[in-house]
Amino acid sequence: MKPIRALIPIFIVITLFISLASVTVAEDITPPVSTLTINQPLHNQTIDGTSYRYVNASTSFNLTAADANGTISGIWYRVWSASDNWTDWTNYTGNFTIDALADGFHYIEYFAGDNSSNNESINNQTVFINNRAPRAIHSWPMENSINNSWESDIFIEFNEPMNKTSVEDFILIEPAMEIDSYSWSNNDTNVSISLKENMESDTTYTVMVLKNATDLMGHNLKNNFTFDFTTWTDVDDDDIPDFLDTDNDNDGVEDVDDPFPLDTTETVDTDDDGIGDNADEDDDNDGVDDDDDAFPLDHNETADSDDDGIGDNADTDDDNDDVIDIHDAFPLDSSEHLDTDRDGVGNNADTDDDGDNVTDTEDIFPLDKSEWADFDGDGIGDNADTDDDGDGFVDIIDPEPLNADVGRPGSGIYNLYMWLAIMVAMGVGIVILLLKGPW
Repeated sequence: MKPIRALIPIFIVITLFISLASVTVAEDITPPVSTLTINQPLHNQTIDGTSYRYVNASTSFNLTAADANGTISGIWYRVWSASDNWTDWTNYTGNFTIDALADGFHYIEYFAGDNSSNNESINNQTVFINNRAPRAIHSWPMENSINNSWESDIFIEFNEPMNKTSVEDFILIEPAMEIDSYSWSNNDTNVSISLKENMESDTTYTVMVLKNATDLMGHNLKNNFTFDFTTWTDVDDDDIPDFLDTDNDNDGVEDVDDPFPLDTTETVDTDDDGIGDNADEDDDNDGVDDDDDAFPLDHNETADSDDDGIGDNADTDDDNDDVIDIHDAFPLDSSEHLDTDRDGVGNNADTDDDGDNVTDTEDIFPLDKSEWADFDGDGIGDNADTDDDGDGFVDIIDPEPLNADVGRPGSGIYNLYMWLAIMVAMGVGIVILLLKGPW
């Protein structure tokens, strides 16, 4: 038994030698694979089919590598920017950031190597550095615009993709309106705001996005964004905006015929003084208030004395007494038309029409100031009558001109007077003959 036991160690040595002699050593020719991880803040956005990664100066980048057949000897990276071009290759030792002086595209190249001197192909990652504060750049309705639909949504456009929740939390509308929903588009740069109810007509609304709102990179708005707009007017509240409504005040008169298209209380301005007839106390502007004006809408007329519907200025017989005004001493008094003595009292009312101080009831000639009596009743007033008593003996030689019995033909006195008259006449004739004779 001892010789066999002595041979065992020799056998083991021979077996090991044979085994070692059969081992094949493999060559490492596979390069490692590196991976770039971009941490937050990070925003991925696709524009026109191209994917972009937005980061800022605080975003960190992490590189890792794996090698299936060996060990990693190192990872190297470099960064390109428009302002600095390529940096030197840097051996990665931990997370890094991009210290960019300006916003814009930056390129990161990186690769890993192993201990077998295998280096992978250079990898490339494009990022867009965005350190700027976002801004709201457009709104609808537009700032200070008027005649906006009360049914419309409110639209705001930003220059950067926004944090939707943040923006929605910091939108204010005055007067307050309840928001129904938000609709985002164009890579979260545009938001439409739908209201639960229509806005009021002819009302100025203020919309504000507070600068507390942030974009997807965490930047606050540069400033509060505020814009005002006014909805279209609807004076008559018929839900038809005034610029489409043909009767804006709903008074039954079309605007084209209404000098006050926005005033339900006025439709006419007769005198074109800017005051509607309902409010104007002198509609025709003739200086006579409507309450005292028989023709309040006719500038040429103010009175109608005889109530015949024809104004006094046009009426030729204002008092309708059948005597035209130019011949009527009292054109506005239907009870008078004559004033013989021109004392301002019409003949009908005057007790002495001719002003001769003899009342008409005692005056034979009430309209003749020079006569008032006719003793002999011959129709000739005593002042004009040469024989007042009608006895045939003229008053100048009638001893009693108002006594018809004195001087009557056949009476003694009459005969005496006749002889005297004959004698006077004969005497006058003799004188004339003597004056004309040849002697």
